[in-house]
Amino acid sequence: DASQVPTMSDASQVPTISDASQVPTIFDASKIPNMCAKTDTWFDALVASAQPTGEELQTAKERYEAVRAILHKEPWVKKAVVAGSFARMTASHPINDVDVFVEIDGLDAAEDFENFKKRVCLTMSQAKSELGFDDIRRQTHSLGILWPSGPSVDLVPLNVNEDGTFQIIKSTLGGWLATFPTDASSTLNEANEACGGQLIPLIRLLKSWNNSWKKNDHDTKPLKSFHLEVMCYSVDPSGFVKQKTSLSRFMYLLLHLSTKVVCSSLTPPRDGSPLPAYFNDGHPWKPIDVSDFLKDGAKLTLSAEKSTACQTKLMQWLASPRSYYESLKE
Repeated sequence: DASQVPTMSDASQVPTISDASQVPTIFDASKIPNMCAKTDTWFDALVASAQPTGEELQTAKERYEAVRAILHKEPWVKKAVVAGSFARMTASHPINDVDVFVEIDGLDAAEDFENFKKRVCLTMSQAKSELGFDDIRRQTHSLGILWPSGPSVDLVPLNVNEDGTFQIIKSTLGGWLATFPTDASSTLNEANEACGGQLIPLIRLLKSWNNSWKKNDHDTKPLKSFHLEVMCYSVDPSGFVKQKTSLSRFMYLLLHLSTKVVCSSLTPPRDGSPLPAYFNDGHPWKPIDVSDFLKDGAKLTLSAEKSTACQTKLMQWLASPRSYYESLKE
């Protein structure tokens, strides 16, 4: 009975999921009756589908290094450093973009962003044929270097305080927002190590699910990608590693997230934009709604060992969550 999924008030009561007998091909429900293997085998295939390929990792690396090399030729560029999920190795497949923080002379206030755009656009435009990119997209608070296919490189203006603190422009309120990429990476790596190296692959799967909500530029994701990571950092590693399969570990993580998402005080390591600010900025859902989404995933995960129909539903929930919830209304 999936309705009996326990709450995280007592993590020791989270059930361990054993083997199942039916295995689907990734996101292809028609194959379920014809295949047999262990539950963790088919689910591991789903997890693997969310991991970036070696080819796209190499392409992303080559692109940001090429852009950085062009920028470093300019005397007014102080530094250009890779950041974001690609730097933390939590980007999911397919890699959409690579964030590069760029510090330039004269960028002392958020109002100087137009100056940043003009100077960087001119430099990158002159290197267009050399790098083979297709366009430069002027975004609200960054510049996107776009190729015909594959990951883009997003150039984010960076301000560095006298104490070495990194600041980037706030996405909605203007001004500067402190960011601590080294702290975030350290916290993530510590959590992943404590979880036996099994946390980052599941974070990538969750990011893939989160990204699947956004079918066009007007759609909103349930969670900000970085906030999703931050909530995963605090999962109880002892309870996590007790789970015997990746499927049961995923359920454990979903239950953890369903409680964390309603925590109004959640902030990234040391500082940064709190989770509630994301929901207050014209978000279509309340935190409790997103918590329910995550609980739904946990229920489907619990039922997937016993029912091939629930395996299909779990795959639909992961790959096409909007379609999944629309189908429930029919």
